[in-house]
Amino acid sequence: MRRRASRPQLKRDPLGSARIGGRPLTIHYSATPDDVGALYSYALRHSWRFRLTLAAYSGVPALIWLLGSGRAPKRMDAVLSAIVALLVFALIPLLAKWRTKTDLRTLSISPGGIDTTIGKLAGAVPWSKVHAIWDAGQHIFVLGKNLNGMAIPNRAFADPGQRTHFLAAAQQFLAAARVRGEGRAA
Repeated sequence: MRRRASRPQLKRDPLGSARIGGRPLTIHYSATPDDVGALYSYALRHSWRFRLTLAAYSGVPALIWLLGSGRAPKRMDAVLSAIVALLVFALIPLLAKWRTKTDLRTLSISPGGIDTTIGKLAGAVPWSKVHAIWDAGQHIFVLGKNLNGMAIPNRAFADPGQRTHFLAAAQQFLAAARVRGEGRAA
């Protein structure tokens, strides 16, 4: 998610409301660390791309550890590097969980992408940057290609019908963007 210095304010509807009919669908909710933990747990179980990307992110500090001494790596250096990679692999989801922004979030979806505000932070994510949208029962998960994601809990919706409509619209917007060539299939 990128930050914008200046952005027009979204129309704030009452909590849990959604705007329908050509305009963005908008919800309001506060995320918890458990919501973010559920996203990472689900993604680890269901996405090879997520596991691979997380492993690649973990490999960078391990490689730095391995090659950082400036001498030829020894077997013990390789073992320590592998331990570093495993620790980083485990810590990335924990850090994401600990750094959860719990302020009220406004999230809007439209054919152009996802707009979100949390407090004074605002960002936009085009559908081309979205890897997957999953319905996990208690949450709708939106996973970006960079491991960033959103865990939208059921409490964000006024009723199950609104949740169903939001999920269908998000999946439709993502599919349409892929057909237009803005993103590849998951």
